[in-house]
Amino acid sequence: MLILLFIGAGLAIWLGLRIARAFDQSHLARLDGFHSSLAADPRKVVVCLGDSLTHGNVSYDYVHALAGRLEPSGYTVLNAGLNGDLAWNVLERMDVVLKGAPSFVVLLVGTNDARACESEWAAGGYVKRKKLPQIPDAAFFEDHYDAILEALAASEKTQAILVTLPPLGERLGEPIDVQVEQFNGLIRGQAEQRGLPCIDLNASLLTLIREVENPEA
Repeated sequence: MLILLFIGAGLAIWLGLRIARAFDQSHLARLDGFHSSLAADPRKVVVCLGDSLTHGNVSYDYVHALAGRLEPSGYTVLNAGLNGDLAWNVLERMDVVLKGAPSFVVLLVGTNDARACESEWAAGGYVKRKKLPQIPDAAFFEDHYDAILEALAASEKTQAILVTLPPLGERLGEPIDVQVEQFNGLIRGQAEQRGLPCIDLNASLLTLIREVENPEA
């Protein structure tokens, strides 16, 4: 019984730390630190911008992995992901992101917009928690994603790199997949129209999922 109590206490502490990290925004202080520092080379700064997929405290931290590859070559990689952000929220903090004129901004945002479009309950939650000016819908995402790209285009020293949204789960054919694909079509279209590089994360992950489901196919 005592062992079970210790295990239960350990799990509770671990879960509490994970939840605390999920809502922690201290990593954004690195952006301000860069803006006020002359030590970083602005020609070699990569800002990863988005929501919890970029924040990476609950799931895989791709920003940390990217930093491991690029920092030996002299790049500074900054994490500008915030849990729960929609495109509107990202647009609201573009001034902070672009203040130091980073050389690259990797943009991965839209999964929360997709969830809001698929669920009225989720949409209401986002309005309350993220202080949105309206119930989010597809047009709300499209307008603010376009505005983000306009802000990036206005920063002449910054190269935007777009990333498509990943599948939201490994069970394909769910209703939200339709919304995700609609948004990905918009992202790919914006990349083509503006001549921007686009990392098709969705296509790569779908291929992996199908290979696991049909290993002999």
